[in-house]
Amino acid sequence: MLVRRVDWRGALLAAACAILTLIIDPRWPVEWVRAMIQFAGVKMHHIPVLVPGGALLLLAAIRWRTESGRLLLAMAVIPQSMFFYDQLALGLLAQTFRQSLVCALWSYAVAALAYLCAPSGLDTLPQNAAYLSRIIVWGYYLPALAWVLWTWRRRPAIRAGL
Repeated sequence: MLVRRVDWRGALLAAACAILTLIIDPRWPVEWVRAMIQFAGVKMHHIPVLVPGGALLLLAAIRWRTESGRLLLAMAVIPQSMFFYDQLALGLLAQTFRQSLVCALWSYAVAALAYLCAPSGLDTLPQNAAYLSRIIVWGYYLPALAWVLWTWRRRPAIRAGL
């Protein structure tokens, strides 16, 4: 999220939060690495641009000069667990209350549709993560790309809250 709006205050706040987590539980980095090693053979993390259709997300580079374009492009190239929570930062693309409401409702609709349309046999983590990665790219990222490309053209109307 620092890519969205680069400033020293945000970086210092992030560093302070990281230090606070180490004060609260100094063992968490070791436990996190242990968990990553445990699931090393399981394909849990996906990079959105490498998911089928995800290469289109590179078009966000066209809007690199905007905060939304930088955020979307950065999120598209970072490995993520595809279980709907890593994409929370996409909500920062909304600029008004109405847009935030639409974004929130859309995210629930996509999650519900993914659950209702899930094929049988998704009993293992790799299959589940692969299925969800496609749902998230097509249901969250590509609409976010359309939003970033479309709102850039309408920038004065967005600032007016329309």
